[in-house]
Amino acid sequence: MRTLITILLALLYPAVWGLEISTNPGQLASTVSKPAESIESLTVKGLINQDDLKYIADSLGSLRTLDLSDCSIVDAAIADGTFADNNIEVINLPAQPLIIGTGAFMGSALKSIVIPGGSTLGMGAFAACPALELAVLNHIDLSAGYAFKDCQALKQVHCADVKNIGEASFSGCRQLSTITGSGSAATIGPRAFAGCEALENFEFPATPCSIGEHAFVSSGLQNAVLASGSHIAKGSFFDCIHLSEISLSQGTDSLPPYSLKGAGIEGELILPEGLQHMGEYCLKGASRIEKITLPSSLASVGNHAMDGNTALQTIEAGTLTTVPETGDDVWEGIDASKVNLAVAENMQESFRAANQWQDFNVIISDNGSVRLPIADETIIAAALHGNTLVVEASGADIAQLQLADLAGRVLATLLPCAPSASVSLETLQTQIILVHVVLCNGKCATIKILRHG
Repeated sequence: MRTLITILLALLYPAVWGLEISTNPGQLASTVSKPAESIESLTVKGLINQDDLKYIADSLGSLRTLDLSDCSIVDAAIADGTFADNNIEVINLPAQPLIIGTGAFMGSALKSIVIPGGSTLGMGAFAACPALELAVLNHIDLSAGYAFKDCQALKQVHCADVKNIGEASFSGCRQLSTITGSGSAATIGPRAFAGCEALENFEFPATPCSIGEHAFVSSGLQNAVLASGSHIAKGSFFDCIHLSEISLSQGTDSLPPYSLKGAGIEGELILPEGLQHMGEYCLKGASRIEKITLPSSLASVGNHAMDGNTALQTIEAGTLTTVPETGDDVWEGIDASKVNLAVAENMQESFRAANQWQDFNVIISDNGSVRLPIADETIIAAALHGNTLVVEASGADIAQLQLADLAGRVLATLLPCAPSASVSLETLQTQIILVHVVLCNGKCATIKILRHG
């Protein structure tokens, strides 16, 4: 019967385009003079409340465009589930900061949304909106999580000054390819971008941030440059098969379990100084890594940490002064006899006697040689030749070369203004030397050199 009435109303009252109403809180329903079923476009001015929003959502079944930009909501909120599964395709929200409740627009027909700055989104506020392609979220609180989960058509997100990206906020958004403004995020929650297979680029903050468990699992991410002090969690980049480059934060003390499992890292992976433990399965299946450089701080390697790293040719361990403990089957699936394990001369016998390490072709490291890519095509290389330290740079000349000990005491300073410099270490007694290099283009890096013997 309701369907028949709707058809009759549609015949008797053609759709009303551009209907504009000024109203007071709670009076919208009595102000509408046309049959509710005929209204496809509505502009509301004045003040409205939750009763008015509920009337719009429940009674205006043909409504496709709603303009609230010139009105205010008296309690600055859109209640839980108000527009869930609604047919509205375009909505212009009031300019005031809003509290948009749990599931407020879940499953609705919205095609785009611009949320006023200062607003807070409840859990799943816009989740599973099948037609939503664009979201503008500047200065928004997304910490509640699930806000846009499973929005299958979502392609673009603009989120300047969003401090916290909550759990599963964009999980399952398979077409999401562009997200701008993410450099303000201090936290990226668990599974925040899980399954975002079209997301190739992501601006990580230049300041320390925390990346939650499985935050980018199975995403299309191609590179990740993390600021010093940042932290990753279990499975943060799990099965990111296109992740060919990652710069891990200096000072990271642990590579969590499964954190880079299946990652597409190519060529050389340099683990940061300060790293003490490699968690279980952390690099399992990272089958494009050809060389891995271990830091002098490494104390243990977990179960199956590098299982299936079939392209591995070299493990550079020349700065290690003790043999790291190993879990079960760390290098399962690798022909260890074809992999060079480069160690300090005085550590050669220790590695040859250690379980699992002994399976490699243990050779003497090239006496502290280090290559450090620092930006674009700029590379700094440092190597010891006897008691002479040679530092070379590609991409820019060396402006300053400063040597210091671990306590920060300056041992020597050079101003070469040339692509290479050498300095004798013969009179220096310290075994570990920090080499601080400043290039003429302003880039800088610090390299730790371990003198053997």
